[in-house]
Amino acid sequence: MTDYKQTGRTPPVRACQNSLLSDKPVIGGLVGKISGDDAPREVIPSPPSLPAQLRAQTALLHREVEIRLGLPGAIGNRDEYVVWLGRFFGLYEPLESSLADFSYWNDLGLELGARNHCACLVADLAALSASIHDLPRAGRGVLPELPNFAHALGALYVLEGATLGGRVILRDLEARMRTAIFGATRFFGGRGDAVEPMWTTFRSAVDGFGQERPELRGDVVSGAERTFGAIKDWFAPLCAVSGRQARS
Repeated sequence: MTDYKQTGRTPPVRACQNSLLSDKPVIGGLVGKISGDDAPREVIPSPPSLPAQLRAQTALLHREVEIRLGLPGAIGNRDEYVVWLGRFFGLYEPLESSLADFSYWNDLGLELGARNHCACLVADLAALSASIHDLPRAGRGVLPELPNFAHALGALYVLEGATLGGRVILRDLEARMRTAIFGATRFFGGRGDAVEPMWTTFRSAVDGFGQERPELRGDVVSGAERTFGAIKDWFAPLCAVSGRQARS
């Protein structure tokens, strides 16, 4: 046995002995050290864009409204077309008026006047010789509560999204009703080829708002949900009539 004290040599230290004395892990028989750069890092996924969040969180409501309204099948002739346009007008006029009370639209690059749906309804009803003066309007008990701009943005998300489905509805109506609605198709299809570009611009604006004001994303979703709910409530009487006619 070597006398290490006499030779001055340092006795070998086993890794297992070091492991008992050290709080550092043993790697390959050696004392290992994990630096801050080498430590595993938790990957935090980025939140979805606000448009994607809106689409996901309102999907069930959106589908429920589509089923409840039953368009385009609920419209069978010119007279029914006039009634449905009038009902849309009764909701859109006060709703768009409340949206116009907010002044932040231009800051997002959204010209609210260019996205006015009510004007299209007025033009369509006039082309069908229908007056808007005696049409019922949705009151405060039906209209969505929009206490801030974020809620208003969610409401406009619903109205703008409806322009995409409007083209599908119009194609069906024109195929079945032909000249009966000629010159009165601005509401469902008046934007023509501009529908997609305008929707893309709107989505980008919503996305930008979500990034700039992430604390208000929930309010935007809430505004959209309330607007879908208002549509369900406002059209409930008309949907009930359409349902009875379909069963008779």
